[in-house]
Amino acid sequence: VLVVLLAIVLGLRALVRKFRRKPMALPTVPKVPVTEDVLALSALRELERQGLMTHRQHKKHYFGVSEILKRYFGARWNFDALESTTRELCERLVSLGVSESIILRSRELLERMDRVKFTDEVPDARDGAAIVAEARELIERTRRRGMA
Repeated sequence: VLVVLLAIVLGLRALVRKFRRKPMALPTVPKVPVTEDVLALSALRELERQGLMTHRQHKKHYFGVSEILKRYFGARWNFDALESTTRELCERLVSLGVSESIILRSRELLERMDRVKFTDEVPDARDGAAIVAEARELIERTRRRGMA
């Protein structure tokens, strides 16, 4: 009886294997490249979501905005902006032919952030929100043509 049961079980396993459907291969979805402006704007939204200014972490907030903006500039104009000082970054933008109005706005914004980052200046929450809004506007004004 045991041999018969074993034969039945093995036979059923063989049938199941024979008729088992193979998983259907899903079509691959091509990766859409994410542009530097999309990455930067997303990073600014995430930074805002963290609410650092309401938790008295203004330096972390200002360093975050500054880093996002520098990463964007570096990716947008293809140079290492992250390790640049404000002066070096602006000089590089001049050498790349970026418009004077963009350079002046960038310098002003980065210098305002530097004052908070490197001194004991304590901004209020409105100033922290304004910094993000100005960074966002700068990114939107300088994104590559044809980008949404």
